[in-house]
Amino acid sequence: MKFFLWPREAIDDVKKDKSFFKVLLLLLLSSIFFLFGDLFLHYANGSFDTSQLFGSIFFSSISDASLRSIAGIIVDITVPFFGGLFFGYIFREIIQIVEGKGSWFAGTTAVTFFLVHSTLGFLLFSLIQAVPYGQVSFSLAKFVLGFMVFSFFIARSYASFIRAMKIMFETDYIVSLIPLLIGISFFSLVYFFLLFATIFRIAI
Repeated sequence: MKFFLWPREAIDDVKKDKSFFKVLLLLLLSSIFFLFGDLFLHYANGSFDTSQLFGSIFFSSISDASLRSIAGIIVDITVPFFGGLFFGYIFREIIQIVEGKGSWFAGTTAVTFFLVHSTLGFLLFSLIQAVPYGQVSFSLAKFVLGFMVFSFFIARSYASFIRAMKIMFETDYIVSLIPLLIGISFFSLVYFFLLFATIFRIAI
């Protein structure tokens, strides 16, 4: 619970423990959040068919729905997980060039704290949309409420990311903003493209 309620203390603990295993578990949790967020978003639009998950679009040529479901679940879990590892290395490279120090563990930790908050926000957004009620006015209210909750967690995710960059790489906040400006622009473009593609693909 500390990871969600008190990210400052959680980041300090990870820095002290230096446990990559703990970070990987948290990264896996963010992948599970994304998977269930995808599932509930489909349920909100009248379908709980796992063969229609976001990850399944990469296997649309497979006619067997059960195989598409398995592939979709695997992709929903592996994309956030390995994406976190990949971008963790990218941020490590940026700080390494700018400051001459840093590790893959530090970069992955920063990205993981971003992902775990943002994917939790996505899950809560999906759960709010899945509340059964047919009136159009209520549907709009659900979307507005869900967007507010999602925005709250996105704000926390960026704040946690900056804090983690400062603590894990032992830099000041100005230096922490360098990878934020360089890397997060590309990271956010990819991440939110995939996220909103999932939302609007289901909504259309």
